[in-house]
Amino acid sequence: RSRRRRKRAMGHSTRQIDRRYARSPLRVFSHVVRRKYPLSDLYWTIRQLRSFRQLCDEGEAMQHCVASYDDECHTGTSSIWSMRCHDVEGNHRRLTVEVLPRRGLINEALGFDNRQATSEEREILQRWAKSERLKLAPWI
Repeated sequence: RSRRRRKRAMGHSTRQIDRRYARSPLRVFSHVVRRKYPLSDLYWTIRQLRSFRQLCDEGEAMQHCVASYDDECHTGTSSIWSMRCHDVEGNHRRLTVEVLPRRGLINEALGFDNRQATSEEREILQRWAKSERLKLAPWI
């Protein structure tokens, strides 16, 4: 399935690269994890990816096939979100998150090269899910 999605994403025209998606009613999420030492706090954010170009950038940076979700995002079947962690060293992509809006479900959350979410990332996802009244799929 992954190979088929990747192949489908590669066939998009230049015009489709600029395709934008409707804004989700879900809010941008931010959470600060205070650490013991100065300048070691972690600032977590979860933001919607609102264009095919952003999906492509995310897929390239995270080495997975999220760009193949273009049609699902365009029709509103899915919305894709990027979880990032900001620290003293910079802004780090941690997870790409798929939400099924009609079901109120976080369906997928994968890191670089499709790795599973860490317990710390899962905890942040659970906070976001609770604040937005989303369910977390049991396989996450």
